Amino acid sequence: MLRKIYILIVLFVVISCDVAKEDSVVPVVKDENPGNIFYTLQENNLTIDPTAFAGLNEATSLSISQLPKHGEAKFIENGFIFYRATDKLATSDAFSVEGKTGTGGSITEEVKINFVSNPSDLPCYAGALGDNAKTDPEKGVEINVLLNDKTCSSIADNSLVIEIPPKYGKAEIVNQRIVYTPNKDYIGNDIFFYRVGINTKKNPVASVDLKIAESTECTTGIVDDIINILSYTPNTELQLDVLQNDRLCALYKDAELRILTNPTVGTLRIDKTVDTRPVIMYKLTEAYKGQQSFEYALYRSEKLFLKAKVTVNFY
Repeated sequence: MLRKIYILIVLFVVISCDVAKEDSVVPVVKDENPGNIFYTLQENNLTIDPTAFAGLNEATSLSISQLPKHGEAKFIENGFIFYRATDKLATSDAFSVEGKTGTGGSITEEVKINFVSNPSDLPCYAGALGDNAKTDPEKGVEINVLLNDKTCSSIADNSLVIEIPPKYGKAEIVNQRIVYTPNKDYIGNDIFFYRVGINTKKNPVASVDLKIAESTECTTGIVDDIINILSYTPNTELQLDVLQNDRLCALYKDAELRILTNPTVGTLRIDKTVDTRPVIMYKLTEAYKGQQSFEYALYRSEKLFLKAKVTVNFY
């Protein structure tokens, strides 16, 4: 009798453990994108994970075996493929990725890209799409990168992270947006990549392309000059107020005036004492009739400056 009771107790424990194990199994979340076809707008670049393709997830090495006809495709630091369209008239594009297997064989997957003209035409599984932003030197810009990302379900809370940081600035997550600040004195282009928690496993990463340039207000504020000299006495200095007709933006109000190129006849110097702003003094040692030119610039740092040309006509 005691033996039978013991057997029943053991059986109950075994059955209970099996049930607990079955209840703890986490359901597998399927990729929202059903195939190798991606949708985006011309201006929104794509960042694709080739290892998310069924045929390539066990490949020992990957390469782009066929390049796109209407864009550029290349591997980036995290192993993803970064695609950028170059033909603004193209409606679609494609490239192929080849994976080598451990047994010496190979598998090729074709990646197709369809361009839509309206964001409303994007399917819900379009995934993370690239962004573009512009800012002034040393000025931060806030980018709502999640605004154009698509998912059929929802974006995981607080899942936004920087995947690959920028080279020429700093990117920070602030309230589920990204604030980018370029390095001091930097002008040019920059790029970084972010990752977001969505069920589109083939492209959960996207790029942010940045253009760092002086504002239009600053670049158009300095203009070329044409100065006509009707009479001139050799060995005297002409006072050329080259900044008189420039409408300088606030950033260049205290910029340093420098001479970039000199005329072929005569000499130049900068004088900061004869007026409320610096002027250029031009001196010729002999009588002259003709045209001379030179360039000047306003520097607010060694890398940030605006330049203009001065043409002087002697009659």
